[in-house]
Amino acid sequence: MPSRIEDLSEDERLALGLLHSISWNHESALTYLKPLADAGNIEAQTRLGYELISDNLNQERRTIGLAYLQSAAEKGSLWAKYHLATDKIAIRPGEEIPEDRFDEGIADCRELAELCRLASERNDARAEYILAQLYEMGYGVRRDPSEARRYYARAWVHGDQTGLPAMNLTLLYSLDEDKSPEMSELHQLWCERARWEGIDRIVADW
Repeated sequence: MPSRIEDLSEDERLALGLLHSISWNHESALTYLKPLADAGNIEAQTRLGYELISDNLNQERRTIGLAYLQSAAEKGSLWAKYHLATDKIAIRPGEEIPEDRFDEGIADCRELAELCRLASERNDARAEYILAQLYEMGYGVRRDPSEARRYYARAWVHGDQTGLPAMNLTLLYSLDEDKSPEMSELHQLWCERARWEGIDRIVADW
């Protein structure tokens, strides 16, 4: 078994970096992802960029993160485009959002929604998940929980097996006033899917 980062393949380093990132082990994620991001790996740039811009108290890290995201976005990363757009409309501690920046962020989200719709026609699970997020939050599109549910479901069917679509569908159902028998049955199915994926907190709450 490889004992040094240098002995790992690029795919192995990327997988470990992403795992540390979603586990909030930021420094370990940085160790694995930064060399890949510096070499131009889109996935590493996107995830590391998001990690760094999330540090609202460190402008230097945010600047580096935005540069990684911009590079990935220019190469076609839909997630990088999403993070860049939503960062413009994010509320940060002690800061009011300038109106022009907010408008630019909404316009970027609108453009991203169109890109994701086109990709959805090719059953692109990643694009469908992002589009579901936009509909759930009302970023660049009219907020529509029904459309969000539809695209989360499509993302799951078309290959996003992370459990996140199941989690979001379950949360959306809990907020839905129309708890029809059909929706109730679908909710139970997604709860079971969430349990199987180990998302116990969601199942316990809803």
